[in-house]
Amino acid sequence: MSRSTLFVPLLALACTLAPAELSGQVTPIRDVFRISPQSYGSDEPGRYGTHLPAAAALADGTFAVAWEEDLEVEPPGEPSVRFDDLYVRKLTEDGGTGRLVRVERGGLDRDSGEPDLAADGQGGFVLAWQRSSQEVSDVLYQSVPADQFAHRGGTSLQTVGIGLSLSYPTVAANADGDWVIAWEEGSTFEHFGHDIGIRAFRASGEPATPVIRIESSGLEQSLIQPRVAMQSDGSFMVVWRVAAPQGLPRVQGRTFAADGTPLSPIVQVAPVASAWEVVAGDPSRGEFLVAWSRTTSDPVRVRRYAPEGTRLATTALGRSQVIWSLSANHQGDLVFLWTEANGNVRARLLDQDAAFQGPPFLVTRIVDELWLGDMAISDTGQIFAAWIAQGEVTTPGGATHRPVVGKIWQVED
Repeated sequence: MSRSTLFVPLLALACTLAPAELSGQVTPIRDVFRISPQSYGSDEPGRYGTHLPAAAALADGTFAVAWEEDLEVEPPGEPSVRFDDLYVRKLTEDGGTGRLVRVERGGLDRDSGEPDLAADGQGGFVLAWQRSSQEVSDVLYQSVPADQFAHRGGTSLQTVGIGLSLSYPTVAANADGDWVIAWEEGSTFEHFGHDIGIRAFRASGEPATPVIRIESSGLEQSLIQPRVAMQSDGSFMVVWRVAAPQGLPRVQGRTFAADGTPLSPIVQVAPVASAWEVVAGDPSRGEFLVAWSRTTSDPVRVRRYAPEGTRLATTALGRSQVIWSLSANHQGDLVFLWTEANGNVRARLLDQDAAFQGPPFLVTRIVDELWLGDMAISDTGQIFAAWIAQGEVTTPGGATHRPVVGKIWQVED
């Protein structure tokens, strides 16, 4: 997780080792370290606000993190100035901080945020984010090749007009570097009547599909906050929540071929859900796995789906979790993260059928706060978590902010 302003569990991208290598045992190789800078270039007093980070573990052993930082600079005796900036930082294999790139600078009338990252199997990654103004919102993206850094600006997904809002982007990539993006779109001035948009791209950057739209049934409901996963052959599955003024929120999904042809009708995943995620399963079977939770008193459930949308086995992950995430690598191995009532944040590896592998391991402990972060794990078995720390950092000018921190583990052979 991780991209929503609504209070729902956080869902993230991640990877694990191939089935023959998965032991379930992990070893910490870098304890908690700071990712974000002490100062964002201003030594003036002010207030900073750090937003939920997105993390990716890249195939070359490095890592990438994206987050939004709100800065309200308050020069003494002068009016305050507000910035809403989007940052991306690459990290080395051992967590050393690399180049910090301010991808976009927002301000009083523009906000850049809701980032999402997806690692491919070539050492590159895809970044998507939302750019909002007073009347319109657009989705932008960058496809960053291996050994390169994010850059300023991005490609607009489509031209938007006054009153049209594109929001909550989500991305997924396969091992070959093909990738898919999904988003929510609708009128800025209407809470309902929103649809889901989807488009897939080849590794070259050329579109693999036209824009695909899954339409709501009118102003009496909205299709919101999609999640997306992509298989090795380029096929993909999108899931979303149906919100309506009356009735319980439910989760639906649909599978598509690499060229955008639907492989399934719209499937009903859960009659009610407060959180949901989809990941790619075993590539030899072309499966997808959808996870959801109904309430904080129900267990998280994981269901396998065949490429044509047929329901397969459903697994309950044992107990309820307030905040959780499910992620998968390009081989379809899984990692599950959850928070506990005592503040512990734990994770545990699962096999391709969602059975637990090995013991749980501690990520961190958060007291009297929500865990706001993301987890990723590379195809070589390095697990990486990034989250907003509880402690504050003070800039030279006296402004305080909560930094983005990280931790790295290695899955044992």
